[in-house]
Amino acid sequence: MFSYTVLPQEGRRRTVRFLEKMLPEAPSGLLYRFLRTKKIRVNGKHPRPEQVLAAGDRIDVYITDEQAASLGYRPQGTDQTAVPQSDQPAAHKSGASGISRVRSDTSRLSRVKPASFPAIPVVYEDDNLVLWNKPAGVLCQSDRSGAYSLSEYAADTLSAATYKAGVINRLDRGTTGLVLAARSLESAQVLYEMFRSHGCRKLYLALCEGECLWDEEMWLVHAFQKDSRKNTAHVKRLYTGAEEPDLYKLIAGSDADPVVCRARVLYAADGKTLFALELIGGRSHQLRAQIAEEGYPVLGDRKYGAVQAASGAKAPNHPLLHAYRLLFGGLSGAYQSYNGQVYTAKPPADFTQALSRMNLSLDTISQAAGFTGQGPGPSAG
Repeated sequence: MFSYTVLPQEGRRRTVRFLEKMLPEAPSGLLYRFLRTKKIRVNGKHPRPEQVLAAGDRIDVYITDEQAASLGYRPQGTDQTAVPQSDQPAAHKSGASGISRVRSDTSRLSRVKPASFPAIPVVYEDDNLVLWNKPAGVLCQSDRSGAYSLSEYAADTLSAATYKAGVINRLDRGTTGLVLAARSLESAQVLYEMFRSHGCRKLYLALCEGECLWDEEMWLVHAFQKDSRKNTAHVKRLYTGAEEPDLYKLIAGSDADPVVCRARVLYAADGKTLFALELIGGRSHQLRAQIAEEGYPVLGDRKYGAVQAASGAKAPNHPLLHAYRLLFGGLSGAYQSYNGQVYTAKPPADFTQALSRMNLSLDTISQAAGFTGQGPGPSAG
C-alpha cells in the first residue's frame, strides 16, 4: 500500500485520469477494477471514477509495492518527515503536507541536462506560471537535431508526479525573449487558451536591414506557407497599410492562409531600422518572413536575406529578433488578476550592443515600444 497527497499543480483532474498518470502501465480496465473493488480510497472514501480531485486530497492505493512498480509507479521510499525542509524539491515546498512518498526530481527527467545548456534567466514566477528569457540557440521544442530543449527543461524543473510541464508559446531557435511555462494542468489550460484566443498581446523588437520611412503604424498581411522539409516560410504580400484590413475581403475566393502583424518604426538611420512588431496569431518564422518580404530582413537572419553586419561589428550569429513584452488579457476567475499585467525581457548583449552603436538605449526605446506598464514581478530577465 502507498499514499500520495495531491499537489496544487495536480488538482482538477478526474480520479481515473489521475490514476492513469500515477500508474502509466496499468490497463484502463484494471484501474476501474481497483476502483470497483475499493483498492483506491480518496480521503478515506470510495471515489467515483469521474470525481474531480483537489489539492490536498489523500489517495491511498491498496496494492503491493511490487505490483505498483510493475504498473509504472516510481516510489522513492523516503518519508517526507525525514527530509530537511531546505532540501525539499521545489515542486513540493508550497504543496500540501503529508506526502508519504517524496518524488525525486530526477525520476521524471527525459534526459540529463547537458553541461553546455545555458542558464535560463527567470523574468517572473509564481505558483501558476514561469516566464523565462530564452537565449539564442535554445530550442523550445525538440527537433531532429537531438538538442536538449526548453520543453525538456520545463518538464525536468516544473513537473509533478502526474503533470508533465511544458512551454505554452514557442520561439524560433535563434529568436530570444519571453517564453511562458505553466506550473499546473489548470494553469496550462488557461494560459494556452489565452494565447489561442489572442487574449495575450505579444510585442517584439527587430533590428533590420534597410531604412524604413513609415511614419505611422502599419498592418502587414501576407499569405503564408511553410516548407517543413526546408524549415522555411514563404509569404506573399496581401496588404500593407495604416488602416486595419478586412481579412475576409482580402482572402475571399482564395485559399490563402493569412498571417498578420503590426509594425512601427522606432528608429531608422545608417541603413538600418529598429521595429516594434506586434505579433497577431503566431506561426513559425512568421515575423522574420513578413518583415523580410517588406524589404527589411532582420539583421543576422541569413535564411531570409540578411547580408549586413551591425555598424562596426561582425554580423550577429542569430537574428536580432527579440520577444520583448507580453500583455496578459482575457482571463477570468482565479486568473483575472493577471489581466493588464505587462512582462518585459531585456534583449541579449549582442542586441543591446548593436543598439548602443546606433546611439540607442533600452531606456530611450522602452516607452516608444508599447505595452508600457509593469507586471507583478521583475521587469527584466
